[in-house]
Amino acid sequence: MKKLLMIAIAVTTLQVAQAQTRLGIKAGVNFATYVGDDVDDADMLTSFYGGLFVNLHVSDVISIQPEVLYSVQGAKSTFLDTTITSKQEYINIPLMLQLKVMGFYGEIGPQLGILMASEISGAGITIDTKDQLTSTDIGLCIGAGFKFENGFGIGARYAMGLTSLDNVDDGYDSDYKNSVISLGLLYSFGSK
Repeated sequence: MKKLLMIAIAVTTLQVAQAQTRLGIKAGVNFATYVGDDVDDADMLTSFYGGLFVNLHVSDVISIQPEVLYSVQGAKSTFLDTTITSKQEYINIPLMLQLKVMGFYGEIGPQLGILMASEISGAGITIDTKDQLTSTDIGLCIGAGFKFENGFGIGARYAMGLTSLDNVDDGYDSDYKNSVISLGLLYSFGSK
């Protein structure tokens, strides 16, 4: 039984090692907000993302795509006729499983977000809030898109935070999570 398992692992490793690999870049617009039991009146914050990916073809229809993305997220709200903007900067690291058919693809996978900066601004005042948020954000992503033969592509993705962002030790655990819709362009180097 052990020999059979070792052979299966070796064959799988060889297939992944021989897989066609493409490096690429991607960028686009984020429509971000917060969701959760303690979220009242949060509007979408329009921002941007950009970064690199490696697409590892496992078969003609399956690929694995790790990414490293700089992403601005957060939300807006209005209080006493003043717009309050909560903005966070993350390095997001999604690991996507993609299924492809005739240029179209669907994808799903986990995402780790590393908080780089956070601030709340409004009425001419800006406050650093990085210490009030968790340093990591665990999420789940689902998306779809189309890749052209020349290497260009378009994509849409929804990233749902699974962990609360609250890191304030006040005896009350606030429940608010990231919720981000991303629309963007991509380019894979070395495409036909």
